[in-house]
Amino acid sequence: MELIIDKTLTTAAQVRNHPLFGKAVFVECGLYEPKKFSYDHHDGSSSMRMCACEQVQQDLLKGREMPTTLIFNSIRGFDNFVALYLLWYRDLIRQPDTGKMVSAAAVMDRVGPSASSAIDPFVLAMLETAQELVPFKEFEIANEELQKTALKVINSLKRRVTAASGMVKYSTVHDLKGKFIIATSEEAIRNTLYDQGYKAYGVFCSMDNGNSKWTLARISEYVPFNLMVAFQFLNELEAKALGVVVSELKANWMGRDVVGGSPRNVGTVLSEPVVSAALQKCWEMPEFEEDEEGASEAREWFKSTLEELLALVS
Repeated sequence: MELIIDKTLTTAAQVRNHPLFGKAVFVECGLYEPKKFSYDHHDGSSSMRMCACEQVQQDLLKGREMPTTLIFNSIRGFDNFVALYLLWYRDLIRQPDTGKMVSAAAVMDRVGPSASSAIDPFVLAMLETAQELVPFKEFEIANEELQKTALKVINSLKRRVTAASGMVKYSTVHDLKGKFIIATSEEAIRNTLYDQGYKAYGVFCSMDNGNSKWTLARISEYVPFNLMVAFQFLNELEAKALGVVVSELKANWMGRDVVGGSPRNVGTVLSEPVVSAALQKCWEMPEFEEDEEGASEAREWFKSTLEELLALVS
């Protein structure tokens, strides 16, 4: 992730002629053109448009892939630094207090200070405390110094958001349309991912023996992530990696229909890409009719998918 502060960017023409136009996210730099990652509502073309942080939030919630270079010309406004926070800490997009900050910033941007009485005092205090880190005359500060200040601002927000929720730290490996996530964490994940809107997940960490410990889960049996099929795939892959047949495994991938994981105590020898490939196949598993023809199609899908996955294990 890279942040660039350029206070000279103030017009649509400047943004369109910028060498990174379409390759970086531009926020409040004078051009509203979201298809090219340029978010602005002060360009004079519409008085009813969502503010920049709402525009960014909307695209992130849709699962849109966004550039990692971020260009701002100003930071001090709630709208601006909340947009930066969203773009920098994308894993927090579904955290409840993140949504509250966006709503508060949007109301303050449209109405002004008189709207403060209608905002959650805790959320307003978060925003005002962060804003105080930015000097009132920010345009007199060098771009490099303002960049450092901006990162302090969003770090301040992150600390409060994660502390308020008791949120577990994790790193995303794969995010499938905001519903299924594969991540790594050194802490028990608890409900952190469910709180952010994910319906199912695979989370892993490294073990002292060099293996990995995985937890697989879905929020209910109605979520189309078949853990029993995943366990079958992963036991077959584990057996091949160890040079044995499944019946000779000393410990298995196992669990219930809503939660389970890798072999207890010893973990798995399978690499992350192999496990992730199997889990993604299960997440994308077709629905089969509950009749003889459907059962035949399911068996054929399982067989062909297993062959494809086994080819990943050397």
